[in-house]
Amino acid sequence: MSDYSVVRIMGRVALGLYGDSAELDQWFELGKRLAPGSSGPYSSRLYTLEPKWLGSVYETMTFARKMQDTGSMNLRLPLLMVTAHEALAEGLDEEDRNGYFAEPLVCSDVLGVYEKFLQQYPDSGWDRAAT
Repeated sequence: MSDYSVVRIMGRVALGLYGDSAELDQWFELGKRLAPGSSGPYSSRLYTLEPKWLGSVYETMTFARKMQDTGSMNLRLPLLMVTAHEALAEGLDEEDRNGYFAEPLVCSDVLGVYEKFLQQYPDSGWDRAAT
């Protein structure tokens, strides 16, 4: 198999049909091998770790922290920390969502990852506007 799109689709099928975390890990590993220059496999795996699917807040944040600490800036993997927090705040009403992002740890996570990213890519207007 050499087409990453098949991996992405099968990961979603496996998630929807029977939610086997071990199988999702296998699709993730295959996706990384087939698309080594893409953040797609990592984004897909983070999605499956959200509490609304197979994971938990702990699993979501553990994966995001691993990407923040060891992931490639070139692939924007540390920015999955922001994606993780956005996903965790997704179902909250506006007031609770604002409160979530005002929490010191959340604020530190988001600002910290952008500060590091923008040190490496200071001319990234899109990301500079996001902060």
